[in-house]
Amino acid sequence: MADELKRQRIYVAVKGVVLRDGRALIVRRSDAETPNGLGWWEFPGGTLEFGESPGQTLVREMKEETGLNITPDRLLYVWSAQNAPDCQIIIITYLCNCEGIENLRLSKEHLGYMWADKADLHKFLAADIQNALDANNVWNVFE
Repeated sequence: MADELKRQRIYVAVKGVVLRDGRALIVRRSDAETPNGLGWWEFPGGTLEFGESPGQTLVREMKEETGLNITPDRLLYVWSAQNAPDCQIIIITYLCNCEGIENLRLSKEHLGYMWADKADLHKFLAADIQNALDANNVWNVFE
């Protein structure tokens, strides 16, 4: 049992939903940053570092990935996915306030961004993200 626990990994990621005129900021990860080599669309954010709070992680990651200064406003949802037999990820997603959206600039981790309406979110976000939005009844924030 001890050897099995040593091989298991759990990551905590914090994501932010930034809205502008009812549209959410989503970013496309670079092909090199994704396991299958095909960049996917997601809400910006990143992995919690030891000693950080989720809010601190989100502020840091949002600045690194988009250049934006945000303030986490309220928790939207938490969900978990097992993306490999020995790896689980826990995603904490916040609605964020943001000033200076015109200063948006992407890191090298990303190929692009878009301000997505609900139809775009259904088209571009992975099914597991959409399922989390459904399960937590948070689609109304995009109206």
